[in-house]
Amino acid sequence: VRYFDGGRWPTWPDGDGPSLELRDPFADNSRPEAWAASDETGSADWQQVVYRGPAGRSAVGPDGQWHEFVLGLLDAGEVLLDDIEVIEDPDGAALSVLPDGTFEGGAADWRFLGTHRQSAVVPDPNDPANAVLHMIATGATEHMHNHVEVTLRDGPAIAADQTYEIRLRARWLAGSNQLNTRLYFNRLARTTRLDRAPRGGTPGAPNSTRVADLGPTFAQLRHTPAVPAPDEAVTVSVFAADPDGVAAVTLYSAADDGPFAATPMAVGEAGRYEATLPGRPAATRVQFYVEAQDTRGATSLMPAAGPDSRALYIVDDGRAPAGPVARPRPRRRPCCAAASPPLLLLPPLPPSDFHPCQPPLSHP
Repeated sequence: VRYFDGGRWPTWPDGDGPSLELRDPFADNSRPEAWAASDETGSADWQQVVYRGPAGRSAVGPDGQWHEFVLGLLDAGEVLLDDIEVIEDPDGAALSVLPDGTFEGGAADWRFLGTHRQSAVVPDPNDPANAVLHMIATGATEHMHNHVEVTLRDGPAIAADQTYEIRLRARWLAGSNQLNTRLYFNRLARTTRLDRAPRGGTPGAPNSTRVADLGPTFAQLRHTPAVPAPDEAVTVSVFAADPDGVAAVTLYSAADDGPFAATPMAVGEAGRYEATLPGRPAATRVQFYVEAQDTRGATSLMPAAGPDSRALYIVDDGRAPAGPVARPRPRRRPCCAAASPPLLLLPPLPPSDFHPCQPPLSHP
């Protein structure tokens, strides 16, 4: 099997714990969507993390300005967290200064920033009545951003010579197992290596992500022309295949974040399924995805995230400089959904996370 560690392929089976599993043994195993990272939700156990020490002074300061507890992973990964506590003077007054470390009140007190913005409060997979923090990191934490943080309860500022105890429960799921916890700015910081699953996958047993019928698989989704002129029609095409046969393929498209409309696709040249979208005014953003159904009724999407994916094009808005393009410097423009640019400018700092967009395309 020729596989890759990015793009449409699962990213976790790259020495980060999970195994690469075939979801449907009858599907075309040359297609990324036929594979998935093994489900390691029940492989690693919850573990207790406890440490204490004086807060100390940060190297930059001013220490009295911020009152946050911060945590993050040192690389892309996923962990579950619960019962987080920051205790001031643990052998004396034992004052709990964290507002909600059990997450029973949801995520209202917490901020998920940058590479950690996809984190969320969810039910515990093994105890749905218990809320936990599912920390999702698409990249490394760092000292000012790209982390999960919470402001400590109102009260005295963090004292450099005061002892604090940090307690939490953690459970590794995938990717990085290096969990960094600290008081802002890098005070009482520690990186804990969480226990990983002893092995990935399900050797000798059915694959953990196996499905009875995956639905059709896809290849070479494209639209032409890459940058249509105002009012110029656009053809979207894709290869779709299924061992049970393909019953129907439908193109869904939406202009400027409007509702999606369905257009049937028909087999055209060289076996590609094709549909033509009407021309649009200049600068219109058009998002699209394809849904295919096999003869047994199973459906699949391309891109796999469907309406949450970012297969896009922008009708030429005339902003590209006129005249010939000098090689080897073609004109390129990444295409994002209308909601993405404001997200890229969110305070307090520009995020380091990836945002879905259409790869850069050459202008004519």
